[in-house]
Amino acid sequence: PIIIVENQMNRGYPWSIENILLKVSNNEVNIYSSLDHDIDRSTAEIQRPEDQPIFPIIFFSGQSTQPYDKSIKVRKPEWRRIG
Repeated sequence: PIIIVENQMNRGYPWSIENILLKVSNNEVNIYSSLDHDIDRSTAEIQRPEDQPIFPIIFFSGQSTQPYDKSIKVRKPEWRRIG
């Protein structure tokens, strides 16, 4: 998870996340996310379906407890309809 604090993206840890970024419009729920990023999730503890080449990045609000992480490369964040 990524938290957005003062227009900067940072890694979200359980103790720093407050809310998921959602909006409801015309009875549709949209989540703020991105499919275009350089965050590697190929470690052994992560399992993904073989037909899913990339994990979405989901954005949260919160208070960062860690230094700003300049290595986070996320492009094209947008509101996506759930369902």
